[in-house]
Amino acid sequence: MKNILSIGALSLFFLLTSTALKAQDSNAYFVGKWDIMVKGTPEGDVVLHALIDSKEEKLSGSYVKEVDGKKEEPVMMKSVEIKGQEVILAFTIAGYDVTMNLIKKDEDHADGNMMGMFECKATKVKSK
Repeated sequence: MKNILSIGALSLFFLLTSTALKAQDSNAYFVGKWDIMVKGTPEGDVVLHALIDSKEEKLSGSYVKEVDGKKEEPVMMKSVEIKGQEVILAFTIAGYDVTMNLIKKDEDHADGNMMGMFECKATKVKSK
């Protein structure tokens, strides 16, 4: 009976540990710099240079908007939430509160949409 309890406790420990590691892996994928192309906005195609950061397990983000090669000032995001293979970003742009959902496609790319209307293609920026 002790062996069964020991095996059960050990199994539970490994299950909880692997779940915690998977959550960290999901965060690690999205943390960093991303170039996000938002297609078909009223301003045309817009590039957002986004930075997603994780400090003490709290996520935050900012972005710099680029239209026609002109970059604007950095803007803080209202929230950053990671759910498995998806990141949900909330921020204000052009006077509107918007959300953007990006889903992991491969190691360096994510696809999604902004407000369910504008297609988004994200590419992770490699550090030099």
